[in-house]
Amino acid sequence: LERRSLRTQALAVAQIHWLLEALPQPRVDLIIDDTLVLDTTKAPGVGIRFDHSHKHNRPAFVRAQNWVALILRMPSGKALSFPIRLRLVPNTGNSNKLKIAKALLQVFLPHIPVPVRLLTDAWFMRRRLLLPLIHSQGQFIGQVRKDTALFRDPPPRSSRRGRPRIYGDKITADDIAALPTEIVSLFLYGKWQKVRLQTIVAKARFLNGHPVRAVWSAIYDEKHQRWSSTRLYI
Repeated sequence: LERRSLRTQALAVAQIHWLLEALPQPRVDLIIDDTLVLDTTKAPGVGIRFDHSHKHNRPAFVRAQNWVALILRMPSGKALSFPIRLRLVPNTGNSNKLKIAKALLQVFLPHIPVPVRLLTDAWFMRRRLLLPLIHSQGQFIGQVRKDTALFRDPPPRSSRRGRPRIYGDKITADDIAALPTEIVSLFLYGKWQKVRLQTIVAKARFLNGHPVRAVWSAIYDEKHQRWSSTRLYI
């Protein structure tokens, strides 16, 4: 099994090299996501999993395998996405989705010679995954909780004694409401939609004070004539 895994990894690395030679890009997007494969047999990794897709014809908990996928996406005319590696999440032991995602990045990032941007969902927006990516000069985009702690830059030091402050004032709901609002038209979910945006550069506490661009967005529902709930992306 170990030999087979190494051969699969070598093949995935060769695929990355071939893709970047055939479709050279100044930057590539890596996507990390997980998916459930429904299974009622005794296949490896099958267990009771929470289905966060919230499908109407499916219960909240299903018997399935859980796979973590690393996908390479390159904008070349039309967006092209290539699955690079899938790893099965075991239902026993210490491995979990976050550890597998971190291992996938550690293996494949050194083989990508151009800047990388990671696209992922809220579950993978964790410090353990993002900080190593930041240290390797990578970028990321993903949704986080609306109550994520964001702070302004600290004021200039008035004394040389003590440690310098990492954070300034916390960004409150009133601060967000006072931000300039921009309404743009974007092609989302297969159609053009009106999107409301507010943005600010702030320090994120869950990233140990690393500066991020926070974007609050909402989509206008033409049918019900109202804005959707606001989501926060960084």
